[in-house]
Amino acid sequence: MVILYGPSQDRGVYASSDGGQNWEKLLYKDENTGASDIEIDPSNPDVLYAAMWEAREGPWEDNNLVNGTGGGLYKTADGGKTWHQLTKGLPKNLSQVNVTVAPSDSRRLYATLATSGQGDYGSDAGLGVYRSDDAGETWDRITNDPRPALRIGGGDLPIPRVDPKNPDIVYSASIVTMKSTDGGKTWTGIRGAPGGDDYQNLWINPNNPDTILLVSDQGALVTVNGGRTWSSWYNQPTAQLYHVSVTADFPYKVCSGQQESGSVCIASRGNDGEITYRDWHPVATIEYGYVAPDPLDRDVVYGAGRSDVSKYHWSTGEMQNITPIPVRGEKFRVNRTEPILFSPVDPHILYYAANVLFKTIDGGNIWQSISPDLTRPDPGIPTSVGKLVPKGAEKQRGVIYAVAPSFKNVNTIWAGTDDGLLWKTGDGGNNWSNITPPELTAWSKVTQITASHFTTTLPTFQ
Repeated sequence: MVILYGPSQDRGVYASSDGGQNWEKLLYKDENTGASDIEIDPSNPDVLYAAMWEAREGPWEDNNLVNGTGGGLYKTADGGKTWHQLTKGLPKNLSQVNVTVAPSDSRRLYATLATSGQGDYGSDAGLGVYRSDDAGETWDRITNDPRPALRIGGGDLPIPRVDPKNPDIVYSASIVTMKSTDGGKTWTGIRGAPGGDDYQNLWINPNNPDTILLVSDQGALVTVNGGRTWSSWYNQPTAQLYHVSVTADFPYKVCSGQQESGSVCIASRGNDGEITYRDWHPVATIEYGYVAPDPLDRDVVYGAGRSDVSKYHWSTGEMQNITPIPVRGEKFRVNRTEPILFSPVDPHILYYAANVLFKTIDGGNIWQSISPDLTRPDPGIPTSVGKLVPKGAEKQRGVIYAVAPSFKNVNTIWAGTDDGLLWKTGDGGNNWSNITPPELTAWSKVTQITASHFTTTLPTFQ
């Protein structure tokens, strides 16, 4: 078993010569550095480029990726028997790189890269697009345009791809898909909303480069004219949904936060003989959030994520922000994914979690805090980051990440935190008992809790 989130000697580049039955390790740096990209020279399969990446993730959701400089870009000319690192012209603090080889001129390479320098979302600080004209031996930064270098929304580096017949035409799949026709010097956006859609990869037809397949968080798109026009993703039920809930009406709707597309409630049956995109409708919750349809009012859908709590009305399309945290400060902490749900015993009670648990019985007009801060006061630095300790990690605090009201007793609630604590109240939140199993150490994330429908004993959690 490969260890994904800790040190492992199984990291590196592997090759199989028998269709995957057996594997041989060809390139290895250390137990903290893994291979993140491999490109094969289209004209010579013995020539490969491998990107090595030293990185760790903290268990919290925002700003949790920490990059080291122990990786780099490597090349072999003998099928992986020997490797040498490519460094000339590349930043000395290189941390991550994606590379592509021009099929029509294998000496032409493009790379999108990141350094250990810190930058904000939407900024190219610490990022860049580079080009090599001598098969990787030397490199130059070819543009100061930030757009082709911007990280995709989740923090991934953009993916470069080269036209199979023209080495000067290069694409970057990023927040917006970009195209250059002069070897990467100038760029034009060819697909993407102003706020970005997060394009993850693209494929160019080797026989007809005007035909391109592009994939994003929302689905797949095709152009047959080099990006001037595109097909639609609305014919594909490819949404990434989180924390599904259902409405109480019939036909019922399935509701959830939806990656890169806000939120959605989907009719369980359509009026046109099938469920079509006309049966999908946004309900004003942020993409990571929980959605909680009101069990007593079919016109209202609640949602939560970060410190926002939304109240959406089907009849008017109106959205109210009814958050109990109107101003952010040190007292309350939130993550981007925060539970909101109704009590299954009393459908008037709506819960919303931050580092404390909130309750409302009047649709969010008045909120009451019914718990103290349920997180660890000093969880410490998580072991998952190893030696790559991010700045401020010692001050990082957790939030309530899972809530489970009882199906049998209105006063019984369980809550779990993303820093490894499990709690129970039997009196509606006046008193809380720490019922954390000893196996849950600091920064063990309680992601979900499911209360039993038949008893008030400890529910299932993970």
